[in-house]
Amino acid sequence: MYGHVDIANSFEVFGWAVQADRQTADRVALEVDGREVAQIPCYVFRKDLRDIGLGDGYCGFRFLFPDCLGLYEAATLTVRAMSTGQPLAPGPLIIGNPLEEVARVKQAEIDPAYACIVHSATPKEGKLILEGTALAPPAAALTIVPATDFPGGRITSFEVGRVDEIRLGDWTARHSHFRAVVEVKPQTERKILGFDLIDQNQPGIGGPINPVSRIAIPSTTGWMTIPGEQHIVRTSGSTSVQRFSVTGVSTAFQIRSIIDKYFESDRTITILDWGVGCARVAVPLKRVMRPDARVIGVDVDEVNVAWCRENLNDIEIGLCDFFPPLELEPNSIDVIYGISVMTHLTDAAQFVWLREIRRMLKPEGICILTTHGEPTLGIRRIRDPLILRDLIQYGISDRTHDMNLGDKLSLKGYYRATYQLRQEVEDAWSKHLSIEAYYPAGNEAFQDLIVLRKA
Repeated sequence: MYGHVDIANSFEVFGWAVQADRQTADRVALEVDGREVAQIPCYVFRKDLRDIGLGDGYCGFRFLFPDCLGLYEAATLTVRAMSTGQPLAPGPLIIGNPLEEVARVKQAEIDPAYACIVHSATPKEGKLILEGTALAPPAAALTIVPATDFPGGRITSFEVGRVDEIRLGDWTARHSHFRAVVEVKPQTERKILGFDLIDQNQPGIGGPINPVSRIAIPSTTGWMTIPGEQHIVRTSGSTSVQRFSVTGVSTAFQIRSIIDKYFESDRTITILDWGVGCARVAVPLKRVMRPDARVIGVDVDEVNVAWCRENLNDIEIGLCDFFPPLELEPNSIDVIYGISVMTHLTDAAQFVWLREIRRMLKPEGICILTTHGEPTLGIRRIRDPLILRDLIQYGISDRTHDMNLGDKLSLKGYYRATYQLRQEVEDAWSKHLSIEAYYPAGNEAFQDLIVLRKA
């Protein structure tokens, strides 16, 4: 044996090669789809090779491909020893889509994965037309029923339209766009209507599959304080007022469902909305879901903080710095949630904020955070080779700047479009807080949602 390929993927090839005397380092030639792309000297030191007598150990090689292999279709890689022309591997190396390599979680670890969000609620002929997105295993038979805690109305029809299959490694899910017709009696005193996603193939559950398999819509809008377009864009990008409102109500409904697992409904708690924006979630959470709670909101965006202070008297709003500490006492908060906050922070910034979250939480307090995880990569069809390379090497990619709000903030370069794998989240975040639950695509059937707790 005069050489070997130890690693070959879409981004690099790594191995070793010696000549027939087993002492002299060889050179290798790389061929991609039958075309030579590089000749590489073997000069990388390998202690393991020196220890078994292969020269002085300086016979390893490593090559980083300038372009990502297998990004759109599988590529064939051949590595040849130049002294003999013989391949270092017994057969051609097939390099497939790097997304397959990025996906490290297995189906058994996260199945069943259910989540949903409603995008619009349109009145029509005395009924409501709900349209939204649901995530579920491929074999699920989905429908929606009124929630028992915030009843909706009678579902007269439910249908699934376009279905996109997300396939990453061993994990497969169906990202389905649904339409439901709801017959609702006029009840002006009820501020929201709630519904639960049900899998008819799992009888006997007796309620929502999990806290993020729920949706809610405002039945009236008089109780809501809806911001103008400028503030909505800074929070959610280019979207409609209705979608901004109903997704905020649904997200608040899901957060309340998580909170109810840890705190009695009659217990007065303190809630911190970390990254409050223009209070898309904080308003329905305070005014409908947990009206007795003390709700605090902080954000780095001066424009939205000023709007909240001027228009929201029932929520305590503060402008925070880009890095800790916040002006809150240790052990003073029962619940902290940050919806699409970690998705904009670097690895280092996440670390210092997790430490600050732990400082602020009361013992047994919970934190709800979201990330751009494996489902997001599949839904967005991420193909940037630098992002994928970061994910394979480090489990997180924070190199990309987010241009929606990032260029509007006073600290340039702070706001990122960050992607991270579930394994990285579990390894890094569990050093600060215990992970209670992990819901793939649990936020708006798109971002992963993680529930953490201070022991």
